[in-house]
Amino acid sequence: QRSKNGNQSRLQHQSRDLWLPTHRRIAAFLRSILNTEVGDRLVWELMNEMSLKSRMVRKSYKKPTTTTDTPQKTNLMKNLDDLSGVLTTDITYIQLMNRDWVYPATVYEPEKRRVVSYGLSSEMTDVSSNR
Repeated sequence: QRSKNGNQSRLQHQSRDLWLPTHRRIAAFLRSILNTEVGDRLVWELMNEMSLKSRMVRKSYKKPTTTTDTPQKTNLMKNLDDLSGVLTTDITYIQLMNRDWVYPATVYEPEKRRVVSYGLSSEMTDVSSNR
């Protein structure tokens, strides 16, 4: 018991200067190399018990930007003070798992923030005429 605590405290002291990956990477390493069933939570608890912290740098996500070749129209609704009577529409396309396409269309009322009407069709020309 005494030697175990001594080894643990010595390991804690020495390991503070180590570079450590995250608990998930350590657990994945143990599972793949040693063929042991070690959970992420167990490795995390052991690291906390030994006061070990990961020194991995988290990479920030860079949001993609959209570029167009054609000039964009101005947003006419942005400067409106009164949105009563204003309706917006949107139509888009979705490819299904069987490789067919469907076209959902919506009519949105921005003043009340609700969808007034919607439709779904297998042909783009039919979507707006159904509702």
